[in-house]
Amino acid sequence: MATIQLSSPIAGIRGKVGGLIYSQNGSSKYVRAWSRSSPVPSSPQNTTRNYLAELPTSWRALSSGVRSDWDDWAALGAQELTDAFGDPYYISGFNWFCKLNMRLLRIGNSIREAAPTAARPSSSSPTGSQFRWISGANQMYAYWTDPAQPSEDVVMFCAVAPRPGASTLYSTFTFMDLDYSLVGSNHIFDYEDSLLAKFGQPIDGWLCLIRIHIQNTADGQRSSAYEILRTYNTV
Repeated sequence: MATIQLSSPIAGIRGKVGGLIYSQNGSSKYVRAWSRSSPVPSSPQNTTRNYLAELPTSWRALSSGVRSDWDDWAALGAQELTDAFGDPYYISGFNWFCKLNMRLLRIGNSIREAAPTAARPSSSSPTGSQFRWISGANQMYAYWTDPAQPSEDVVMFCAVAPRPGASTLYSTFTFMDLDYSLVGSNHIFDYEDSLLAKFGQPIDGWLCLIRIHIQNTADGQRSSAYEILRTYNTV
């Protein structure tokens, strides 16, 4: 899917032209290739669809006062978003309710009914990271010697170029399930199992772009992304 920007005299395009579908959402106009939907959705797709079905029902169950709180919060300057062309835009309280609660559900937390009150977390660069094979085992993790805050979680996405010498990454970032451990003073977030399940065992030369966010456990707000580009190697 590609985001597009139109100029006069064309104000908008919607519908199918050839093998392309033109449309628009709250943030931008876009074009995507037409394709038939998969007859058998994957397990992650089923999970996402269940969340998307659950959240509007939860929104309708809120009191009018709580829904107004979400709308008021969504209209604040701190919630301004930017599209692919650098133009600012806002989304509704309902959209924020679904967006933040989707993040909470994906890490196993419960739906939050009240609008957020805390500020957005700040980005926190890890002390280090590994993406390699050493001593007969994979090492795929990021770590902090000093944790961000006890109330915040680390959320990670990965994109890979699965062949030696490739310079183009997969276009879609994939959510990683993380195994957390504390080793001495190191707070380690291991993504090996999740990456192997999604992409298979890397070989020398694979590129992996890791995108890390600090996510507030209580309300689902995320920091800006901190990115690390690593090449898989055996030593």
